Amino acid sequence: MMEAKVFKEHLENDLIPFWNKMKDETNGGFYGYADAEGNPDVKRVKGVILNSRILWFYSSAYQLLHKPELLEMADHAYRFLVDFCFDFQYGGVYWSVNYDGTVCDDTKHTYNCRLKEGYPGDEYVDVISTDIYLSEYSATDYREDHEKLIAETTKNKVAALAEVGYIPDIEILEKSHTPWAYYMTWSKEFCIGEQYNRMEQVQKMYSSNYAVTLN
Repeated sequence: MMEAKVFKEHLENDLIPFWNKMKDETNGGFYGYADAEGNPDVKRVKGVILNSRILWFYSSAYQLLHKPELLEMADHAYRFLVDFCFDFQYGGVYWSVNYDGTVCDDTKHTYNCRLKEGYPGDEYVDVISTDIYLSEYSATDYREDHEKLIAETTKNKVAALAEVGYIPDIEILEKSHTPWAYYMTWSKEFCIGEQYNRMEQVQKMYSSNYAVTLN
């Protein structure tokens, strides 16, 4: 309980105030750089990954604290991404925009672009993968995601669940034989405790003859 109290105080007293002052009221989004004292450079480039993570930060903070001002900040981040970072002509998101929202780098990196045109070709790829974080638990082998992944990339490479919140159901996998090579559960709350993955599910996975483990 003490640890949770300390983290909550750090969130409310340090993290939220810091990002609040990084909000760009004039051009949208959040400033792309701050010096060691926390002073923002208002004309630095704004990275899409940074602003996406800020959206996640305020959304998660709102879910925890239920303060309307946090939801307003999340909406501010979302509007910036939609209005300035999304490529409505060709799809996907730009890598970065200038401080005023004009495009700086229109590169579409494959790990933040699910366009079929973004696949570089079999000669450059060893493993195709995807990240999946379900909003709520559902026993699944992620078969539909596998079919979508190979449709967007290739059938000629090993496919993997690079990141998941909920682990795949081993009993469903045994029946469907959906050919995932491996999965990786993200850290902390996804694998510590049973908020996301129950111990019974994990034990079934590791004790199954269908799963390859270090044992």
